[in-house]
Amino acid sequence: MRLLPQQGKIPEIQDRREFLEPKGIGSLQLAFEQLKARLQAEGLFDPQYKKPLPLLPHTIGIVTSPTGAAIQDILRILRRRHESVKVVIYPAKVQGEGAAQEIVTGIRYLNSLQEVDVMIVGRGGGSIEDLWAFNEEAVARAIFNSHIPIISAVGHEIDFTIADFVADFRAPTPSGAAELVIAKKSELVERVANLERRLIQHLQFRLGQFRNKILELSTHRVFGTVEGKLRLYRQRSDELAFRLEKAIQAQVLDLKSRWQLLSNNLQRLDLRQIVRLKREALNYHLTRSQTQLQFLLRNLRGKVTALEGTLHALSPLAVLERGYAICWDSRGNILKEAQSLAPGDSFAVTLAKGKIQGRAEMIDKETHVKDKGF
Repeated sequence: MRLLPQQGKIPEIQDRREFLEPKGIGSLQLAFEQLKARLQAEGLFDPQYKKPLPLLPHTIGIVTSPTGAAIQDILRILRRRHESVKVVIYPAKVQGEGAAQEIVTGIRYLNSLQEVDVMIVGRGGGSIEDLWAFNEEAVARAIFNSHIPIISAVGHEIDFTIADFVADFRAPTPSGAAELVIAKKSELVERVANLERRLIQHLQFRLGQFRNKILELSTHRVFGTVEGKLRLYRQRSDELAFRLEKAIQAQVLDLKSRWQLLSNNLQRLDLRQIVRLKREALNYHLTRSQTQLQFLLRNLRGKVTALEGTLHALSPLAVLERGYAICWDSRGNILKEAQSLAPGDSFAVTLAKGKIQGRAEMIDKETHVKDKGF
């Protein structure tokens, strides 16, 4: 925790209530309503300008009185919820003359620091006069112009100030702001565990998809036709899929073991770093698994394409398409020699398209293919 000294001179803030005629609390309420309507018309309350709170703030800035009960409540709850979070306090007056100027300076100073992730601006309860610094226009515009998300925590739940409407989030009390600004460590651990489970489930789902693709490819009709030649490839693909699954399971167990170790040392580590490293590790193993399976599928597809080409080249139909024919005798036997027929025997000729029936008139047993110039 770091307590910042007040620094520099604070410019005076024009009193926007000087034109109001009513006196006392009535005049303050009228000034409140008039400023609220004007700032709302300018769009300072619009939800589109509200900045989200960081999930895991490393440094929390606080603008409030260093001696009030509010700062003690905030620090007590922050230590209980996440004792390792860093806190930077800008001490400022929160009521009376000059309070608004000091609050504005505190907001601007914390914005100038590079380390502050989120800011709490507030004080404990009091009368409308006590809380009036948070109804000043200068404070409202400083909150609106802050690039750091701001939680307003002014008074009790029933108290509303202009700062509440302009701030990115409104807490009913300073204690509520401490609970809103950072989650309990146990809740953060549970979020990380849920993220890990979701990543593992996605990885297992993708692995199942790849396994189904391999199974579908291995049962292709071409594999059934040349089962003997492809049995080794199928066995190899099954072996690779089994080894890949075991390797992924081993990696998951290793990640779980590492996560347990990191959880035990969570107080000394930045939880955002743990989440990033685990996400990168899981993404790395998922990408590596996908690459291995895609390589295996491309290899198997290439072999299937080559076998289909070989089968087509050796097919009898492919031979017939090149101009050859098959001759059959009357008993259905393929004729290889002319002497297998006698004059008057019937025979059939199968072509690439169609079939011819004929009868032998003359048998030349001596003529060879080479004699005809083939």
